[in-house]
Amino acid sequence: MLTIIEQTADNLLQEIDMNNDIRNLGGTERIVGDAFHVIVTSLQEIRSTTRVPNFGRDDAHDLIISMQTLSATCELLSYNLDFIAARNVASHNPQQAATQTITSVKNWISAKLIPLINGIWQSVWAVLAKYVTPKEWTVSGELGTPVLGLAKATVGITFG
Repeated sequence: MLTIIEQTADNLLQEIDMNNDIRNLGGTERIVGDAFHVIVTSLQEIRSTTRVPNFGRDDAHDLIISMQTLSATCELLSYNLDFIAARNVASHNPQQAATQTITSVKNWISAKLIPLINGIWQSVWAVLAKYVTPKEWTVSGELGTPVLGLAKATVGITFG
């Protein structure tokens, strides 16, 4: 499992490095550049954690923290790209090239980055099951109005 996680992190790092749209947009939009810096750093931490010779419980905790950072940053980046795209369209002189770059990066995130991160999560859960024992499980849920069809469920796992 650790090898799969390491290889996927390596592949993502290479793709980010080779993607000119990410580089260009990160150079003009600081928030995008900062987010990709956090994504790259998280992927590097994931890769180095999986290379620890005697991977153990503490390393499993480090791995999940890096994964949580990676996932949260991707979500935030996706929302920020929506904002940047809306700002570009709302400007008096929207730039077609900027819109295409934003769309390209957003499509790459949703079509490539997030599915690969979800795949890494599956492997991370397998690693956690091996190295960390769940101490407590909590499940809660809420229902919203039937008209809107809103529902919310959460699962909490405390590892001890």
